[in-house]
Amino acid sequence: MRFILIVSLFLIQSFLAVGQNFHADFSILGAKKSFGLNVAMNRNLVSFWDDKITVYGGLRSGIWLTSDGVFVSAPPEFTSKSKSDTLSIGKSTLGSLNLMAGFEIKLAENWSSGFNIDLAGLSFGSSQTGTISGIKTETSPTPFNLLLVGTRDIGTLNSEFYLRWNWKENLYFKGGFNHHFAEQKTKTEVQKGNDRFRQIANPIFVSMGILF
Repeated sequence: MRFILIVSLFLIQSFLAVGQNFHADFSILGAKKSFGLNVAMNRNLVSFWDDKITVYGGLRSGIWLTSDGVFVSAPPEFTSKSKSDTLSIGKSTLGSLNLMAGFEIKLAENWSSGFNIDLAGLSFGSSQTGTISGIKTETSPTPFNLLLVGTRDIGTLNSEFYLRWNWKENLYFKGGFNHHFAEQKTKTEVQKGNDRFRQIANPIFVSMGILF
């Protein structure tokens, strides 16, 4: 928690600093019965090893739509099969806005690969009626997102593994795999303390970006 806070403050300060390069991209994500859109704005923070490795940070906003809203217990103490519950809500739409960080490695003149991940932020979306073990409950997106690693994560978070091709001086394309957590919070606790439910997906994605 303290590490994420320190990194987030560093990203905000660096993002507001002058003399650094911006890059923005628009991504389309697709998985079975799910679809997503992400928009990210980042700034290069530091480069080393003769500019072959670049660390960057910024903001990512996204929307995630699924026609099969099946979510399983998110709190770590309820993730085992014997304790886990399932929340079903049918179609769902969930939005998020997160601080993110990543790095990129230059492979050739116009090619690079990289990884990025959401750190902390907010989720939004309308309330819906779902069922847990046949019991109806009101559910809505978990409002706060926080990367705590593994099953301890809270909220809606994205990460990307990608390959990037710089087509022109200020235009690039990316493609790869996204690891996506979407989370709902319920009013009813079938088990005490078990009020967060997570859907995990691994969609492929393509994106177009601009350097400026």
